[in-house]
Amino acid sequence: VAADPYLLYARAAGRWASLPEAHGDAKAQAKQAISDCKAALRIAQDTTARPLAASSALLLAQILAEPPLQDSQAAMKVLRETSDVLKGDKAVAEQAEWLHVRMLAASGLVDAAMSKLANLKGSDAAGSSRVLLQLADDLSKRHVGGDVERRRTVVRLCNRALAGVVGEGPRYVLAARRSARIMLRVGAHTDAKDILQKLLQSEKIKSDRSALLACSLMLAEAHRQGGRFNDAKAGLEKLAETFPASCALHMALGRVELDLKQPAEAVKCFRRARKACKPDSVDWCESTLLLAQGLHANGQAVAARDILRVSGALYPRFGNPELLAKLKTLSERLRARGGASP
Repeated sequence: VAADPYLLYARAAGRWASLPEAHGDAKAQAKQAISDCKAALRIAQDTTARPLAASSALLLAQILAEPPLQDSQAAMKVLRETSDVLKGDKAVAEQAEWLHVRMLAASGLVDAAMSKLANLKGSDAAGSSRVLLQLADDLSKRHVGGDVERRRTVVRLCNRALAGVVGEGPRYVLAARRSARIMLRVGAHTDAKDILQKLLQSEKIKSDRSALLACSLMLAEAHRQGGRFNDAKAGLEKLAETFPASCALHMALGRVELDLKQPAEAVKCFRRARKACKPDSVDWCESTLLLAQGLHANGQAVAARDILRVSGALYPRFGNPELLAKLKTLSERLRARGGASP
């Protein structure tokens, strides 16, 4: 085996494939696979077995990139140093390019990943839809309202990702749900609505209560972002018949009531949301913040300030650092406003 690059590659591939079922130290097994890969790569280069050398280089980068090692920097270094070797097999080279894009994205180098992505041609390699959605997700989190070009880029990435998994059943459903969520984050409500309406017609979603609720809530948000508040309200009220104890549903309905200038109804919704979840949970804390905003919009400024003060005193951590920061910011804002209306 030690002198046969094909057997070394096969052993490395076998060790990598069996990592999820590895008994004992998975990292040790991954390192053994890396050792085999390096040996196969070295011998294959010396014997001019170019396709095998390319496959060995790619496998080496993949092992470094995936659990249990997850070393993006080391994987990218291999891809850079073996770029000429990888060209020995066109299909392998394409997979390596997609892996490089994914590693750049995983390292937070979104602009570099986007630049490399722009140069990729041809059909998507395995896993490229996941890469595209990861890039879209990362870009959406950096979105600033009014950034039309970034919104368009996010939509293009999502659509390209979906095109790569059309007809693949569960994979398409998961990608479509993620795409809709990403699109809503950047305000691409029309595109998100089209995806969600199709999803909600599928038996896969209808038969899964969790998926049905999640997609229906996203559709309501798409209506809300598009200014179709009455459509959003009607959909949520109908949904409440099936999911009366959903905290997220009551929060969504309360937001729509605020949009419709019905703060008293919004307060009722936020109170129901609060009762539907465990105190100090993320949902409870979020519904508490919304309730304070609803109370203030309803002219109950003192009650709004009091509920924030009491909640903060009872639960000093208030869900998570982000929600705690929102609690402090909202408390200061309401104190500054005093009894004035929002």
